Amino acid sequence: MSLRKNLRSELEAPAERRSFGSGWTAGVLGFALALVALFLVLVFRQPTLLSTPELAILRNSDWFRPVIMAVMVAAFSLGCLSLALCPQKLLGLLAVVITLVASLWATLPSAPDLTGGRHIYFGLDFFILNVVFGGILFIPLERLFPKRVK
Repeated sequence: MSLRKNLRSELEAPAERRSFGSGWTAGVLGFALALVALFLVLVFRQPTLLSTPELAILRNSDWFRPVIMAVMVAAFSLGCLSLALCPQKLLGLLAVVITLVASLWATLPSAPDLTGGRHIYFGLDFFILNVVFGGILFIPLERLFPKRVK
């Protein structure tokens, strides 16, 4: 089975495998935080291409690097916890590997400006903010008011 199918089946695990203490929640949160950390490192490495000018104030603030480091530590810790608790190791392993890639990428020397002075950007930082705040808003709402399928 391919990695994509394994990951999908792991994320859509039945309720008995998602119980508290099974490591599934730690794996999912670790995997999500690892992806956020990787994308934040990408934004930090190529701000002229991947970041919107409106969010440059956040990116250039003194707390941006510590936030990235805290997200990486949380993702790595949750990935290790998932590896220790969960019999299916895929989510924890992906969280640890993606976090290690992000941390190694963050230590590389600065990359040159790829835009050539043109005003082009993809807005990956805005996408990350939308996903994080959308999850914070809608995941609890979907848990409180689930859709009843007949």
